[in-house]
Amino acid sequence: MNLEYFIARKICFGDTEKRRISGPAIKIATIGVAIGIAVMIMTICVIIGFKGSINDKITGLVGNIQIQSFSGIQYGVNTAMEITDTLTERLEEENKRDGYAMTYSPYCNVQGILKTDDDFLGITFKGIGEDYDTTFLHKNLVAGEIPNFNTNNDNDNRKTAKPYNRTTAKPYNRTTVQPNNGILISQSIADVLNLKCNDKVFAYFIDENGVRARRFTVEGVYQTNMSQYDNSLVFIDIQTARRLNKFSDTQCSGIEIRFNIRSTVNGQRTTVNSEQATADRIRDRINSLTFSSDRNSTDSYSVRTVQDIFPGIFAWLELLDVNVWIILILMVCVSAFTMTSGVLIIILEKTKMIGMLKALGQRNASIRKVFLWFATFIICKGMIIGNIIGIGICLLQKYTHFIHLDPTDYYVSSVPIAIDWGILLLLNIAVILFVVIVEIIPTLLISHIRPSNSMRYE
Repeated sequence: MNLEYFIARKICFGDTEKRRISGPAIKIATIGVAIGIAVMIMTICVIIGFKGSINDKITGLVGNIQIQSFSGIQYGVNTAMEITDTLTERLEEENKRDGYAMTYSPYCNVQGILKTDDDFLGITFKGIGEDYDTTFLHKNLVAGEIPNFNTNNDNDNRKTAKPYNRTTAKPYNRTTVQPNNGILISQSIADVLNLKCNDKVFAYFIDENGVRARRFTVEGVYQTNMSQYDNSLVFIDIQTARRLNKFSDTQCSGIEIRFNIRSTVNGQRTTVNSEQATADRIRDRINSLTFSSDRNSTDSYSVRTVQDIFPGIFAWLELLDVNVWIILILMVCVSAFTMTSGVLIIILEKTKMIGMLKALGQRNASIRKVFLWFATFIICKGMIIGNIIGIGICLLQKYTHFIHLDPTDYYVSSVPIAIDWGILLLLNIAVILFVVIVEIIPTLLISHIRPSNSMRYE
């Protein structure tokens, strides 16, 4: 057995009754390391979870990438965009390019008013079809069911609507069909208008020809806690929206592109930042195609990622990374400081032992290794305790949601948790290396201890 390692073990785990001075210092150092690593673990898991939750909510509602009419974005109007064969072929080419699970589907927006006997609300009606990915809506469904916005108008299958499955989804059908009258509203709208599932509600749409009325049946209620959408967005059949906008069956307000890069690329989970970088690459490739002249289209296409559409929200999320680094640096400094204090106290308490080892011929470097091993034992013990506490609290929050948040301010009803074991492993390794390196500084005191003086040290 290595001599330095053996002596360090005896100091750390042996003669506990004789360590009247160093005993409390060792406990304080261990607690300091444990608290520091626990706080760092919880901070990382919360920030990753929060960023992922907000990103998933936004992309679930508007997609990772949107293709719209350039003139519609420029002038802020709901301009019809033609779904040409050329555009469809180019999207299919992009879908086959990298092998990730990319989906795309048209949507059609129309502005109107939902009215009951007691109240009314100005609403954006978003028309979607059977090829629209409703996975996110299913996850946030609080009552009823997702209307089966089936372009084949198979009303008998409405109650068996399931989340989008690319392998079984039917291709986009341009044939003229009859829309259904189901509507999916948010919990906020349901509360204001006092609506519940199976209620009938009238919608009014105003254009240059006057007012048109439609009667819908509330089939489902969702809640995303994204107030800017929950307060003003409902989902209807895309054919209804097209008729209200006087669009043809090959026209829409835009196309949403979705992909789940964080769980599909190379079979490995990546970060939100990696998803954003991938969205930028896809946007640039699609831009190079769609900005070229399309003989079948009279308007240019604008291709934007969700970060381009909501720069403020994602800038806010990026600021959270700064907070993480500040907390990590502070906690590492606290751990290093408590460990340094503990090692200094041990060195002072073991001055006689140091003098004896020097008298027996032990070199300063060898004696410093003894106390570096000692510091490593304390750090590892504190980190084990800290990992148990930090990961335990994170798992408890993940499965019980006992810490709640105000969704109007944070967009989530409880603290979100995402445990990335790879990042946590790197964090533990980095903390161990940094603190051990810092502990070299107090061990330099050993070179100033002389055997002749240390033998008389009390």
